[in-house]
Order: sequence, then C-alpha cells, then structure tokens
Amino acid sequence: MTESTQQAQDQPNEEGSRLRLKSGSGLIETAARSGLQLVLACGGRGQCGKCRVRFEDRAPAAGERDRHFFSTAQLDAGWRLACQVPVEAEGRLFIPQSSLSGDAHQIVTVAYDRKECAPDPPVRKAFLKMSTPTLQDSDADLLRLEKAWHEACPEEKGKSLRASLPLLQQLGQRLRGASWEGTVTVRDDELLDFEEGDTSQAAYSLAFDLGTTTLVASLLDMQTGLELALSAEMNPLIAWGDDVISRITAASTDDSALQEMQETLLNSIATMSESLILEAGVSAHHVYELAFAGNTTMEHLFCGFNPSPLGQSPFISLFAGGHSHGSAAFGLPVHDRCCAYFFPVIGGFVGGDTVAALLASDFASLEGTRLLVDAGTNGEIVLGHGDRLWAASTAAGPAFEGARISQGMRAARGAVEGVVFHGKGLSLSVIGGGSPLGICGSGLIDLCGELLRCGLVDAGGRLRVPEEFDGHEDSFPLSALRKDDRGALSFVIYESATGSIALTQKDIRELQLGTAALRTGMTLLLREAGLTVEDLDLLIIAGAFGSYIRVEQGQRTGLIPETLPPEKIRIAGNAALDGARWASLSRAARSEAEALAARIRHIDLSTSDDFAETFALATLFPGAGLRL
Repeated sequence: MTESTQQAQDQPNEEGSRLRLKSGSGLIETAARSGLQLVLACGGRGQCGKCRVRFEDRAPAAGERDRHFFSTAQLDAGWRLACQVPVEAEGRLFIPQSSLSGDAHQIVTVAYDRKECAPDPPVRKAFLKMSTPTLQDSDADLLRLEKAWHEACPEEKGKSLRASLPLLQQLGQRLRGASWEGTVTVRDDELLDFEEGDTSQAAYSLAFDLGTTTLVASLLDMQTGLELALSAEMNPLIAWGDDVISRITAASTDDSALQEMQETLLNSIATMSESLILEAGVSAHHVYELAFAGNTTMEHLFCGFNPSPLGQSPFISLFAGGHSHGSAAFGLPVHDRCCAYFFPVIGGFVGGDTVAALLASDFASLEGTRLLVDAGTNGEIVLGHGDRLWAASTAAGPAFEGARISQGMRAARGAVEGVVFHGKGLSLSVIGGGSPLGICGSGLIDLCGELLRCGLVDAGGRLRVPEEFDGHEDSFPLSALRKDDRGALSFVIYESATGSIALTQKDIRELQLGTAALRTGMTLLLREAGLTVEDLDLLIIAGAFGSYIRVEQGQRTGLIPETLPPEKIRIAGNAALDGARWASLSRAARSEAEALAARIRHIDLSTSDDFAETFALATLFPGAGLRL
C-alpha cells in the first residue's frame, strides 16, 4: 500500500450539491439557475465524461454515452452524464464536487517578473476655476472651459476641445450650477465630463485577462499605477466547451447562439467590475479606461464578432491591430464615455493575450535568443533572435487542464497538484487540503515525471509491469501498479471506500500528445530561424499552468527542453494580465503593443514538411537517446 492509501479513511466522500429536477427543465440550465456550473469540457457532447451526476430517484434510462463511462453497477446506482439527461427527466439528484466548476479554483493573478512602467494615462483630469461671463467677457461656454484647461495644463495648448452632443446639452447648466468651478476629464482632445467639486485625483482603469478557462480583472489608480482590487473567476463560456474550437463551433451555429455567449460573458465581466469597484470604495463614474487581453477567439466572442472563419483553414481573424470601442456598447458599469481597448492579435490562434505577455516581459528588448511559451489547451510560442520575432500556436489539447484524463480535473479544490515518491510510498499535495477528488495538469506532470524517474514508465510512455522490477520492490511504490480484469495496467495514487484515483495508460498517451505538440512547436520555430535548443539563452514560461509545474518534472516529461540549464528558465506567471494592466494605464504601452504585434511573423506549423516526423519523435519522453 502507498502512504496515501494508508492515510485514506474508509468514509464516503460525498462533497457536492443536491438538486431537484422537474420535467421540461434542462439539467444544465436548472443547475445554472441554482448557482451550480457543471464541468462541460467537451461542450456537452458526452465525450469527456466530466459532468457526472447521480439520480437518487427516478433515474432516466441510460444512453449510449452513459454506458461508455459507467459500469453496470454505477448505472444501476443512478449515475448519468448530465449533458445526456433528457429534458423530460425529473427527480432528485446529487452532483459531486468534481463535476462542478465552483469558485475554489487555483487561478494565477500575478506576474512574477513584472516590468515596472510609469503611468501615461490616456485620460487626464484637472480642477478648473473659470471667470464668470460678463458683457466684457462673453466667450462661449466651451471656449471658456477650454482656456481654463490650457491654463491648468500648458502642454495641452493648441488643442481645441470637442464634446459629445449629450454632454453639450448639459454643459451650460452644469457650469452655472457649479458657479464655474469643477473638474474636467479629457481624453486627447475630447471633453469626457465636467463635474462639480475637485475630483481630479479620482481616475481609474480596469484590466482584464480573458483566458479560455479563467477571467482575471484588476482595478488600478490611473495616476499612480497602484492596484486597488483584484478578482478572478471561471470563464462562464466553459458551458460551451473547454477549448476554443468547441466555442467557435457553438457560436457559428446561428446568430442567437453567438449573442447568448456574448451576453453570458459580458454579465460576468460586469459582475466582476462591480465587485472590484465596491471593494475599492470608488465610483464607477470615475472608471475611464478598460483594457482586454484575450486569445483571438475570446476577443471575437466578447465583441460579438462571428468567429467561424477561425474554425477552418486558413484560420483568419476579423481584425489584426488593436481596436477601441465605447464601453457603452457592452453595457458595463463604468463612465458612459469609457474606452474599451482590445489588444492586437498576431495571427491564427496567437492572440492578444500573447501580445500582452510579450509586452509585460519586455520580450522584444531582451538580448540573445529567447522563447516565450504559454502552455495550455492552445499553446502559444514566440521566438526572438536579435531583432527578429516569430510566433506559432500548437493544439496541445486539454490534458494540461485535466480534460481527457480519466480522473482529471481543473486546478480546483480537491485536485492533486503534486506527487512525490519516497521509497515504497508516495505523498500527494491536494489543493485546499482534504481528500483528493482527481488530478489536475501540474499533478499529472508531477506523477508522470516521478514514474519516468523511477523507470516505471519507459521513454515510449509504456507503463511497465511489476514483474520487470523483481528484486527492487523496496525502491518504488510498486504496489500501486494494478491490473484490471482485462489485464490493463494503471497506477493507483489514492484509494477510499468510494473509489480510487489512478493514472491509466491512455492518460499517459494524452500527456504525450500535449507535450509533443509543444515540443514540436518549439523545435520547428527554432528550426525556422536556423537555431536549436542549444542556442537558447532564455525560456519564459507564461500562464497559469506553467506557474505550478516543477521545472525538473517538466523536463523529464519533455514539456521543457531537457538540455536547458535551470538558470535559463524563467516562470512569468500571469504576464497577460500584467500587459493588460499596463495598457489600461499608458498610451505608450498601447503603441508598443501595436508595433510589437506588427513586427512578429506568424508561422503555420502544420504546413511544415517536417511536422509529422518531428511530432512523432516528440511523443517519446526524454531518455530515449533522441534530442529534438
């Protein structure tokens, strides 16, 4: 028995929620109305098996997909896939915690290697004292305000102020009601507002990282650059699938589907904004700038752009450069003349979040040969060599997020995030403590790394049978290697009265496909520049998943080049959010982002003649004597 097995108590782990389902009410929709968001990694197509529920009475007839994921005993006990339950079903049911996308997820909100930047706010404010109109001083109201603005800000002289019709309709009354004293807010040459009193120090911005899995938001003081509040939550579009292709497919079915997805996303962004503003104790009326950094698909869905061209070759985006819109178009709780800035995209699936990460890490200005890698469902890779830049994306698959892994889950409470072998035993690190419910991406990397270190998995990814280790029973947790009735091997890391958590041969293959995609992307991008891994001076690992993996285990599994010295590897954290923070505060940052994206050459790796061969070699774990 492993140590973790010995420590497990034979008590059922019944963490979760209960729900009553009425006929005619879809299960997923009923759960959502009750505040329960189900895990739908495959977009509700019955392919991932993550939305498991147990009917406590009136279980509907099992369908084909139910029979694929559950044993006969489990089906008899009422277990079904939520996405396959017919709308005519009714009864009481139990939803285990592992099937819920709750709020206890481990979300990276900070960048670990931040570039410090001075604010250069797009919006400026000043308190003005204007003279009262007389027969001798009969300047028009807007001209009088403009002259006072130029006196307060001499550097703005020569700029004539313009204003929107709604503001002009109220301006005269406001000026007189305030006795010609108050605060003006100006963006470039546009008068955004005039308000009574001195509010010149109240100017705020919101920055958002629109991740495929998570949303992270930051409220900042535009004049000091200080962060006043921070918020993170799961992306509600998970209901349409864990990966961008599932969401593109869903949004492309008809205009109403796209509209529903946009509204769902905007509701979450509005709720997060309100929460941040309330926490910081500021006025929503004083939020003047928004910055959004997301992958190409997320930026399309946020703006209501049809993403269908992204789902088919040659994968064309509607836009390339950054674009700005009035926030009123999105119904967000900010100033009615607030500007929403969206980062430029590089090409294909290399989107604005990658540009934001490059901006935050000052990637273009770094010396030597460097790679930035964001390892996720869609892995983005950027190579810099001298002043030349290349970028590509790889379909790494959802294994790093826990999807397509037999007992995988996201990095949430109950997920195994770390595994360490010691002699015959093993220890588990579980997010939030307590009994494990499944294994997330970092735990998967850790476990496979340990299996490779001990030789329990060979370079080809094969789980080796216990008989191959005769005489070494005390060196490794061999008792965790099990065969089922059909002779299929698995490695059990946890057991309790209600079941076990194990790594299967298929799980290892899924990990091989994910790591091979990233290794292939790095190899081909380096090859495009006439370089190899040995030429690298720096590898920057950005994003949430990369923040939790152990470098040595990443190298054992091939996720990180195994020949790269640790001192050349930098963990960047949530660099995309940091880039968005800077862009919300600085006009110079936006200009730099635009110039950076325009400089990068996008490479479609799938067209490479070496792709198939390189990918095949990359599926081998390091140690087979091969060097990519």
